Amino acid sequence: LNPSAPVDEWSGDAGCAVQYFPQVAVNRLAQAAGIPLDQNRTVPERLKDVQALMEKGDPAAASVFETIGVYLGYTLPLYAEFYDIEHLLILGRVTSGKGGDLILKTAGDILKKEFPEMRKLLWKDKFWAQSFCLVSTGVVDDHIFNEYINSQGRKENISKK
Repeated sequence: LNPSAPVDEWSGDAGCAVQYFPQVAVNRLAQAAGIPLDQNRTVPERLKDVQALMEKGDPAAASVFETIGVYLGYTLPLYAEFYDIEHLLILGRVTSGKGGDLILKTAGDILKKEFPEMRKLLWKDKFWAQSFCLVSTGVVDDHIFNEYINSQGRKENISKK
């Protein structure tokens, strides 16, 4: 572990994912990138400030989101050493907008290039966008649900069992 890794305020552990992916990471990386943040604003408000800079094409803001994408691209294979990952859903305000797109693109590029065995987490060589949603108001068993997910990007119909 990096001896200067950020420490989680709840557990006291260094190097926890909670310090590398959510809005606290954006705030820490923005400061390291030289983006001045108003410390009187809340962490979510500062995230919005960095996202606004990203929407305007600010290169320092882009470096923040690209770095989080690198974290994600190298962390998922590590998680796969411990968990059998079949599907991955990435949520959170950090993954919205152009910054979120850059996070997912960067992570996907790393997985395709350096961890081809992880390609199964991608859909058409990309992560699913956060805008996809599956909602059911009826009875759907695991078979139909898994068939739906596994058929994404294919022209075959989903069974109506």
